[in-house]
Amino acid sequence: MIKDAGYQAGSVFRSTTHELPTGHIQRKMGLAGDEKIVVVNRARTADFRAAS
Repeated sequence: MIKDAGYQAGSVFRSTTHELPTGHIQRKMGLAGDEKIVVVNRARTADFRAAS
């Protein structure tokens, strides 16, 4: 959609953490109770500016 609007699409990565998943995510991914997941927080950009 960003490209269709004539902008250059991109991402800005804000943080990356290792966390214990919620029960729902744990079941969906088939994880053991003590397994952590990587959570990436990013913002989509249009012409290098936040697109939200």
